[in-house]
Amino acid sequence: MAMIPSIVAVPSHLAEEAIAVYRSGHRFHDEARPYYDRVFALRKQDQKVGHYIFDGTTFEAKKRYINQMAGPLLQAPTLAALAETPPFL
Repeated sequence: MAMIPSIVAVPSHLAEEAIAVYRSGHRFHDEARPYYDRVFALRKQDQKVGHYIFDGTTFEAKKRYINQMAGPLLQAPTLAALAETPPFL
């Protein structure tokens, strides 16, 4: 039995429709690559925290998976506005 830390517990079908970024706002992996690549990329980051950014259409289609993710959901009307919200500041 293995434990999957919540920082990487993102269903692959959700990750493939999102952009994965570190707290700095930089993309950290190819979302279409295997799960292991996501884990490896996160482990290379100092704080080991990643965020998945997706649009409103994806949110509506994948809401049941998004609502199961750990942590609060951050929303903003634009990418620029999202970049100005914690934890991206």
